[in-house]
Amino acid sequence: MPPIISLEPSQRPNSRAMGMAVHDLETKLVRHAAPTLAGMKPANLFTYRTANFTEEEASSAIAEISSRLAGFHLRVEPLANRARGVLLLVFRPELVENALDNEHARKLLTQSGFKDLSTEGVVSEIKRRIQAADASRAALDQTNCETAPAPKPEQFVPCCATGHHHDHGPNHVCQCRAKVALSREELETTQGESAFPHEIGLILGYPPADVAGFIAQKGAGYLACGGWKAYSEPQSALETFQRNRRCTEEFQALYAQGAPLEALADTRSDAAVSIFDMARAAV
Repeated sequence: MPPIISLEPSQRPNSRAMGMAVHDLETKLVRHAAPTLAGMKPANLFTYRTANFTEEEASSAIAEISSRLAGFHLRVEPLANRARGVLLLVFRPELVENALDNEHARKLLTQSGFKDLSTEGVVSEIKRRIQAADASRAALDQTNCETAPAPKPEQFVPCCATGHHHDHGPNHVCQCRAKVALSREELETTQGESAFPHEIGLILGYPPADVAGFIAQKGAGYLACGGWKAYSEPQSALETFQRNRRCTEEFQALYAQGAPLEALADTRSDAAVSIFDMARAAV
């Protein structure tokens, strides 16, 4: 199959001119938020690692990318500043509104104490709760600073790359964890803190039944795991994981060929016409 986008060398983005921080954030967006860029998913969540940049450089990069994507109905919302980076929510407000506009999602949000069920209201409350959870954890760490916490053991999940559910031994690294680019999102929303607002899964496009199941069972007893932990319709979830992974792989290839971020974010562009266009239409 010929490349969907082919840019002349003179058209290829100049990484140095863009600035290392901006280029790094672009790369992270393509890697961790491709389904949202493609319009297949309402939102993605990931941590923008900023260890190699100053706070000013990171903030400027986020502001620049936000400005460039605004015209494509995309928002980049910093939710929290953490030691390892900035937790970013990349979302399409219209798709988030659609995801929240159903009885099960509204019921779950209402039961969880959300008052304003609009997209803006839910995102704002999620942000407030994440920052509150981070502050509580920081205070607890400060209180227990004299006692070094034991390192958390690695957690291995059933492999979903093939659809076969099996538990790995403690010394085996699950390869699907490396292959599924969106697995970072599941990690960001599965920290084990009861105060973390796992209702964010609704914004991310997870089925309400799966979000409710995760909250009720505290992340245990799931039927499938990939982009999220599924508690209902595991086969459908596995198919979605596969489509999202295929989207991510293709967008990464297009970006490596020189496709501008704007072309990937424009669902009307040639970049949006690919082998997963039918999958997007079905979502």
